[in-house]
Amino acid sequence: MSFDARTLAFVIGCVSAVVMAIMVYIRLTHKVYAGFTEWTWTFILSAIVAVLLGLRGSIPELLSVVVMNTLYAGGYVLLVNGLRKFHNQPPVRANLVLLVIMTLGVLYTVYIDVDISLRAFIIASMVGVITLRAAIDLFMLTRKDSRTGTRLVITALIALTCNQVIRALAAAHSNTEGDFFDPGVVSATETNLFLILSLLSIVILVCSLILLVSERLTLELHSAQTELHLLAQTDALTGVSNLRHFSQEGDAALLLARANNAPLALIVLDIDFFKEINDTYGHHAGDAVLKLTAHACKSALRKSDLLARVGGDEFFVLLPDTDDATCAQVLSRISDSVARLDLTSVGVANRLTISGGWATLSADDASLAALIRRADAGMYREKTCRHQADHAHRTSLQVSA
Repeated sequence: MSFDARTLAFVIGCVSAVVMAIMVYIRLTHKVYAGFTEWTWTFILSAIVAVLLGLRGSIPELLSVVVMNTLYAGGYVLLVNGLRKFHNQPPVRANLVLLVIMTLGVLYTVYIDVDISLRAFIIASMVGVITLRAAIDLFMLTRKDSRTGTRLVITALIALTCNQVIRALAAAHSNTEGDFFDPGVVSATETNLFLILSLLSIVILVCSLILLVSERLTLELHSAQTELHLLAQTDALTGVSNLRHFSQEGDAALLLARANNAPLALIVLDIDFFKEINDTYGHHAGDAVLKLTAHACKSALRKSDLLARVGGDEFFVLLPDTDDATCAQVLSRISDSVARLDLTSVGVANRLTISGGWATLSADDASLAALIRRADAGMYREKTCRHQADHAHRTSLQVSA
C-alpha cells in the first residue's frame, strides 16, 4: 500500500491544526512561559505548510515550493528559539543564516537550475543541522537535569533529525525526476517511513513540550510551597526564626534532651535602650539595628544553635548539648559581637549593648515555657543592673557639671 503526497499533507496538516488550535487557545487564555509563543507559531506554520503542500500543482511554485519550504524550515527555527527562551538562553542567530541559505538554494533549484533532488537535499540538510544542533545544545544545557520532559524533548529533536537524514539520503540517491513531495505516487517504503517518522516526531514533540511545561509548573509550585513554609517559620525583618518555629523546635529539642539525658540551654536577649534608638533616629534606623543585631548574634553561634526574634527587640537562643559554663561563654561571645557593631552605617551614633540571661534544662522544668521563664528572669536581672549603672553614671555626670 502507498500514500500520495496529498494524503501525507492531509494527515500531517490535521495533526498540526489540532495542536495549533490547542496552543493558540492556551496562549490566549492562560499565563504561559517564555518560548511558548514560538512553539505556537511552529505549529501554525506547520499547518500552513501542510495546506500549501496539498495545493502543490494548483498554485504557483513561488508559494508551493519557495514559501512553503521557507515556512517549513522557519518553523524549526522558531521551535529551537522557543526551547532556548524556555531555558533562559538567547536565540541562535546562526539558524537564521541557515534559513536564508536554504531559501536561496530553493530559489536556485526552482528558477535557475531546476534540480528537485538537490532542492530536497538542501532543505533536509539545513533542517537536520538545525535540529541536531538544538538537541546537542539542549543536552549540554541540561546535562544535570534528569526530568523526563527535558529528555523527551531531546528525543523528539533526534527523531526530527533522523527524519531529515532519511529524506536527505533519499534525495541524494534519487534517480527520478520526482522529489519526496512529488504529486505522483512515490515508493511505499519511503512514503510510509517518512509518514511514520513525521507523525511520531510531532507526537513526541507535543508530548515533550506539554511535559516540559507541566514539570516547570510542578517545580514552581513546590518552590512556592517551600517559600511559604519558610515564611511561616521566619521573622520577616531579620531573617531568623520566629516565635512559632522556635516553639516547635524548642519542644522537640526538650523531648530529645530528656530522652537522651543530654544538656539543653536557652538564652533570652534584649537590646539595651532600644526605645531610645527608635525615638531618636526613627523606626527605620531601629529596624536596621535589629537586622545588624540578628546577624551579629548568629555569627557567634554554632550551626546547631537556633536564633529567633520573638518580638520587638527580644531574641531567644536555643543551645542543644550545652551546659551552664558553655552557655555563659556563648552569651559572652554574643555580647562582644553586638558591642563591635558599627551603627554609624545606619545613621546611629549609639554604642549598642545587649542584656542576656540563660537557663539550662532541669528536672523541674515541665515545659519549654518554664525554661524560658527562668532565662527571662536572668535577663531582666542583668538589664536592671545595667539600667541602674547607666542611671548612676548619668547622675554623676550631672553632679560634676
